[in-house]
Amino acid sequence: MPLVRHVLTAFFVSVSLAPAAEAKGPQEALVLPPGSFAVSWKETGLGRTWVPGEERRASVTVKNLSPHAWPDALAAHVSGDGRNAVRLSYCWKEETGEPTEDCWRVRADLAASVAPGAEAVLGLTITAPGRPGRFELEFDLVQEMVTWFRLQGAQTLVVPAIVRPPAAPLASRARWVGFLRVVGALALTVGLLFFVGFGVVPLVLPPRLRGVATMFMPVLGLATLSVAGHTLAFASVGTDVTLVPILLACAALNVGAWRRGLRPRFPRAHLPVWLVFVVALASTASPLVVMGDLTAMGGEIDVITYVVRADWMRGHGMLVQPDRASSEDYLAQIARDNILNGLRQGDQFVLAAAGSLAGQRAYRLFSIVMSVFHALAPLGVFALARHGLRVPLPAAWLAAALVGVQPLAHYVALNSFLSHNSALALFPFTALAVLVALRNGPRRRLVLAGLLVGALSTFYTLYVVYLVPVVALLALNQWLGMLKGRWPRGAASAFARVAGRVLAIALVSLVLFPVGWKQGLVGLEHIRTVTSGAVGDVALQGNILVYPHPGEAFGLVGHANAAHALRLREVPRPVATGLLAAVALAIAWGIVVSARSVRLVLAGLPLMAAAGALHQRFGMGDPAIGYPYGYFKVVSLFAPLLLIPFAHACVWCWRAGSTGRLSGLVLRVAAAGLAGLVFLLSAFHVRQQAPALAFKHLVVDRAMRDLDGLGNLLPRDEGLVMADPRWPGRAWTVYLLEHGNVFDRLKLGLPLFRPEARSRRLLRYAFVASDSGVAWTPGEPWGVPGQHDVLWSNQRFMLLRRTDGALADLRLSHPDTRVALEGTIRVDTGRTLSIAGPAVPSGYLSQELEWAADWLELTLTAPHGGVLHVGRGSGTERQPLSAGTHTLRFPAEPVLTFELEPPDEEARLWGVKALPAAGR
Repeated sequence: MPLVRHVLTAFFVSVSLAPAAEAKGPQEALVLPPGSFAVSWKETGLGRTWVPGEERRASVTVKNLSPHAWPDALAAHVSGDGRNAVRLSYCWKEETGEPTEDCWRVRADLAASVAPGAEAVLGLTITAPGRPGRFELEFDLVQEMVTWFRLQGAQTLVVPAIVRPPAAPLASRARWVGFLRVVGALALTVGLLFFVGFGVVPLVLPPRLRGVATMFMPVLGLATLSVAGHTLAFASVGTDVTLVPILLACAALNVGAWRRGLRPRFPRAHLPVWLVFVVALASTASPLVVMGDLTAMGGEIDVITYVVRADWMRGHGMLVQPDRASSEDYLAQIARDNILNGLRQGDQFVLAAAGSLAGQRAYRLFSIVMSVFHALAPLGVFALARHGLRVPLPAAWLAAALVGVQPLAHYVALNSFLSHNSALALFPFTALAVLVALRNGPRRRLVLAGLLVGALSTFYTLYVVYLVPVVALLALNQWLGMLKGRWPRGAASAFARVAGRVLAIALVSLVLFPVGWKQGLVGLEHIRTVTSGAVGDVALQGNILVYPHPGEAFGLVGHANAAHALRLREVPRPVATGLLAAVALAIAWGIVVSARSVRLVLAGLPLMAAAGALHQRFGMGDPAIGYPYGYFKVVSLFAPLLLIPFAHACVWCWRAGSTGRLSGLVLRVAAAGLAGLVFLLSAFHVRQQAPALAFKHLVVDRAMRDLDGLGNLLPRDEGLVMADPRWPGRAWTVYLLEHGNVFDRLKLGLPLFRPEARSRRLLRYAFVASDSGVAWTPGEPWGVPGQHDVLWSNQRFMLLRRTDGALADLRLSHPDTRVALEGTIRVDTGRTLSIAGPAVPSGYLSQELEWAADWLELTLTAPHGGVLHVGRGSGTERQPLSAGTHTLRFPAEPVLTFELEPPDEEARLWGVKALPAAGR
């Protein structure tokens, strides 16, 4: 099939690249006639705040409003040298309007001629002025060697901008402090897992696995905390309280285990694996020192959910849910909604516990916890390979080393998939525990397997669904091994013994985590939903034949995220496909040369991975979901396990090549070359992550981390206007500010906060993303420098406090509260400032007055002019209005009415402000 696909692809590509009919050559000098210079503008990619000399790439969209086409360089002149071509340029201007140096020197060409009524997008690199100040960035079109469009009366695009002094570079001492903080947090997290798991090991670990007891300590600590946290989800106390008895109980177990002679042991044979653990830990945590506290690449929604809920756990019970109807705390609403959407408390309890011990908010520890979980995966693969599947020691070393740099596992660790990453750490250990329990089922082995299965379900119960075929395969392998020629007489007896052990494991996990079974049924329903739709109704996604890449050979990532999000260069498809084929052959050969007792297990792994990939390749029909959610998860779970037969094959070929003959040399070169190539490609992939993180911008970088200390500038009981159009970036802003009483200035796709007009009190503070191009509507104090103070700012954010002395201010700029001037608008100024009328949302808007108002200020827009009829107790007066925006002031009365004549659907009331007398 790949060969057929490549042949067909080559055929269609060759057809699409075939030379078209010869086009006509460029015309002789083409000069645009009068009336050809009407243009409209739209720009994207430019913020409003710059640093001196900064370069940014901007996209400017121009629309030809004239009846004549604009020529590109090829169509403008027979020479093709650009004369008479329409091009884009820009100029920085002072506040006075004087142009700066280097004005109108840069050009951007049209990709093709622009027909009348058509649009064109031009990319341009903008360089900021070399000194701070306030500027205007003006864009204009030019027909080269003919005229500028503005000289012909055309409109230009003017973007106001502020060039701020650059932030002071991070001092080397501060960098060392950041390094030590990360190292300390890593040591704290690893120490927490070892401390909790140390005393649990002698209780549940069977003697056969005592050789890897030290490797089991952190994973049993993870499992114990997860199960304990999930059990305590039904209590009404927070992590800060529950963690104390948990640690005291673990301390008692640790003392007993130490007295019985248990010690952490690191045999020489295990040292290479522990080195992989350290390297994996360092490679995943290193971006924290370089760039910030969080290494998530574009997974903001998941991350904000994890950290908010972990912080909520610390002070409240996990299932203590705030009342959404009465609570104004936005963070509490996030915690409540996500608790109701699914328990999934185990890994977040570990994050909350680490935060309690470190005295740090969850976002500062999130990626550190992810790094530790990621580093546990090589330990699990080594333990499964050596002590479960009994592959040679060098093969177990090689498999662990490849897992440490496995691109898909690494990508999961650096993104926002907390439950996914913890499951990757636990899955190999769980498979080993189940395998040992099925081979010989004393109580201790069954308890270990049940504990790990229960812990896996506390992360994300969909993983228990994926564990079902693994357990079934292991049980089938054990049943066949128990027959030993006694077929058919011993078949029933052997089946009963194996089935009894499986049921015992299920019973233990049910006792430890009863809710997980209910959640597991939800996971089964999820898979049924994914796979039940007709193929014609869903989109085919994630086809491994479409996006083959050597760096993803073991990830089987048809999901192009891991390759493309990290901006790794693609290699030619034949090379990638050939490498994938070689890897597949190595996996198959590793299965063949394995012991008979585990051959069925190894053969089942690629089959289950392929089945999972195939049945999750189809996206759900619901456009709100839009991608195969389970596909990425199921394939990455099996990816580390598939490395075991691959490593076994490479080691077998190396040993088989010890004959000294040419064939042996070829085998050794092939084995070393394939293993080394895959390792180097994977390591290269990991190496690209730091630039990728910088390119993608960290969700919480240093500029946003500054917000963590603004609590003393903003009173807790004051409402806050959010003027930040980024989603979900402003959710991060609210989290970092730790301010729950937030009102929305802008309308986004998801209703995050209440519109600002819904505030019962005057809003005195506004938080503005200064580089996001927020446009203030008329009458707003935040857009007029004389009516607000800047309490705090950095390169990206400003905290403003109004100084206009308003008693109340109903801003109606939010789409949910815009008021059309249709019918009669009634304004009351009794104890509240109230607006009512047929065009008012919900019929009524009001805000408390601090004391009686003396003046009422009305801001409105009448695009076509008209007469405003103002009704008061003494009668009605007429206020003529010209076309445009007006700010009108009237003496305050208990009731005022306003009606525009003639009625205008485009007329808008932007705000009503109550003011005191001057000098009050």
